[in-house]
Amino acid sequence: MQPLLVFIPAVVALVAVGWVLKRTGLMDRGDAEVLNRVIVYVSLPALIFLAVQRAALAWSLAKMPLFAIAVMLLCLAAAYAAGRILKMPPALMGAFLLVAAMGNTGYLGFPLTIGLLGQASLVKSVFYDFGTVALLFSLGVMAAEHYGDPEHRSNVWREFLLFPSVIALAAGLLLHPVAVPGFLVKALEYASAATVPLIMLAVGLTLEGKRIGRYALPLTAVVAIKLILSPLAAYAAARAGGLPPLDLNVVVLEASMPAVMLSLVVGLKYKLDVEFISLAIVATIIASLVTIPAAQAVLRLFTA
Repeated sequence: MQPLLVFIPAVVALVAVGWVLKRTGLMDRGDAEVLNRVIVYVSLPALIFLAVQRAALAWSLAKMPLFAIAVMLLCLAAAYAAGRILKMPPALMGAFLLVAAMGNTGYLGFPLTIGLLGQASLVKSVFYDFGTVALLFSLGVMAAEHYGDPEHRSNVWREFLLFPSVIALAAGLLLHPVAVPGFLVKALEYASAATVPLIMLAVGLTLEGKRIGRYALPLTAVVAIKLILSPLAAYAAARAGGLPPLDLNVVVLEASMPAVMLSLVVGLKYKLDVEFISLAIVATIIASLVTIPAAQAVLRLFTA
């Protein structure tokens, strides 16, 4: 397992490269959208397919998305209560629910799982992320439709089933007993190896601060729910569910992830407060550079 104090600075360095590229004009935010499409449609599905197709599968993996959904439902309830207390307008409320409840369990969760817990843990992370995707394209889309533009309706099941990561997971399960041709494996390995650097560069290209003061209270609430309540709830649920140490580590690490980047796509589609979504993504990413190592350090004390 790569030491925490080595992996986190390496991640920060790659994010910084993306930020410098944007600041110097060599790349811009539009390039991040291109990188995101490469990640969503090429490198991330390749990573998921290989992880599942090669893994020693067990029924215990089916628990992972259930823990993800349970934790996110708790965070969703806390976010709804906070939104009512702060009297958020509808567009902000819908955006707030998305970023406070659902984490970046794929984009950032996968590379962090590999770096901190080892390659063998990736398949557990993939199944946890399945829960995130399922909730995002069900309750997440329903919330966006309710608080956003009522003119935009979508087929929730169609969007979920056609999401590239879901297709890659299904393909990995179906082809698990099949010997994949060597040239195809090598091509997938090359594509999957690009996932981590592309994700970090894309994050760096999207970092920017706008009218943070206007959203001070909602942003504080998002950080508290997503980066503090979520991992605490995950730890309690994993202990209550009797998960073995490695599974518990994966659940807590994934629950510690910053706000899901796909919330921006959903927010744009349903005309939610996308300025707040962008700020929340950036704020939780920056804050997670402190909260994730802290959560891991505390977890090691309790599981030592």
